[in-house]
Amino acid sequence: MQWYADSEACYAFLPDVGSLVDYENAIHDFFKSEWFRRGWTLQELIAPKVLVFFTRDWEVLGHKCPREKCDETCDGFGVSLNTKIEKITKIPADILKCYHKHSARYGVEDKKRWAADRITTRPEDGAYCLLGLLNARLVPIYGEGLEAWDRLEEIILKKAAAARAIDLGHGVAAMRPRYLTEEFSARGLTRPSRMDITAANEWPVMLARPNMLGFRSIDDASFYHQLGPRHY
Repeated sequence: MQWYADSEACYAFLPDVGSLVDYENAIHDFFKSEWFRRGWTLQELIAPKVLVFFTRDWEVLGHKCPREKCDETCDGFGVSLNTKIEKITKIPADILKCYHKHSARYGVEDKKRWAADRITTRPEDGAYCLLGLLNARLVPIYGEGLEAWDRLEEIILKKAAAARAIDLGHGVAAMRPRYLTEEFSARGLTRPSRMDITAANEWPVMLARPNMLGFRSIDDASFYHQLGPRHY
């Protein structure tokens, strides 16, 4: 995500959005565009400071703007589409304006929700496209399929446990309590090639409450699976 964040502006070509000759129809197409349904375009949407959208005729439809107030001539990129994008994606306005400034306010469950119903060609890409969003590092192994979600889950849980160990052992509040206690289910986050937030509670994986006296390192962290109606 960092190269998007470091850019002055990014550009999104929407081949399924018609000409501005019929502006209302173009906006209707914008709301239905497949660009908002793809897994990898999530980071392309939220990371850049400015994101300019083009119709299939290479007309400037508008842009995502980081400013509180934006007029129609802002940087020559047309009107601000922030409000419309917020309605389409359900992503909060502060995240759309400046993700890196406000991302710490939101936990894993929030970010999973932004990714709901987005589609990837390969099931493993569903996990890979969330790495920047979840501040996780994972070596891509194409062909591993849903195992990528197991590896991503393990990384997230270990990070939560390590932060909890620092907090309890040294009195440093490294992470918000909400983040440490919320559920993170890789299996529930996606189905093959499709992210499905509605199934997130089907296989919840939770960080077990540690022994407040004996918990001093990540090795002391204990995890358990709270099995739902299906077992694996």
